[in-house]
Amino acid sequence: MLFRTQLGLFALGLVIVSTFATTHAAAAELRSSGMISTAGARRAGLERAWASAVRMDGGRDRLVGSTLHITSDPQRERRIIEVHYNNRKEIYTDTDVDRYGEVLGKDGVQKKTIARVNDLKAQNIDAKTVEYNVPEMMFFVASRRGFIHAMDAHTGATRWSARIGNPDHPTHGPAANDKYVAVINGNVLYVLKHDDGELAWQKKLSYVPSA
Repeated sequence: MLFRTQLGLFALGLVIVSTFATTHAAAAELRSSGMISTAGARRAGLERAWASAVRMDGGRDRLVGSTLHITSDPQRERRIIEVHYNNRKEIYTDTDVDRYGEVLGKDGVQKKTIARVNDLKAQNIDAKTVEYNVPEMMFFVASRRGFIHAMDAHTGATRWSARIGNPDHPTHGPAANDKYVAVINGNVLYVLKHDDGELAWQKKLSYVPSA
């Protein structure tokens, strides 16, 4: 089941959460609705970059951990192109997929944004693009019942989701590096592959971690 949760308080780091807390109106909005609206973010001098849905196990589940990982490998730099029009912004990246599930790549995202700008101009809407390269950034979240969800931290798009362990055992983590994502469920350590969420290995621990 997809449980709607707001993870879009992101702008090159999740320090925005603490910044929001210093603004009374924005903090009140967050407490009442669980999210910051686009208008509320603007009043606080910020911009809500995205919101996303996370796979969870119905009403019995909840998020227990999250981590942002910025890849250190320069070969994994991302190409991002923003399309600006009518005070709006659309974000396209070279890891987006087409209708057939194929990754666009740098040439593909260039063609897609050119087509989008031409489409807007055909509607007499002035549009422009802004292009830049950034490190690959991934945001990982874990639920109490063992769902692990990986998102593109630039756009909020889901990269993969996986389930580990026993849903009745507590889950701790995640932690991540360039190659792996580690999560503990009960007394078992699960290590997943960073890029696709496949299980790399698991190991039974001699103790049960506590919060």
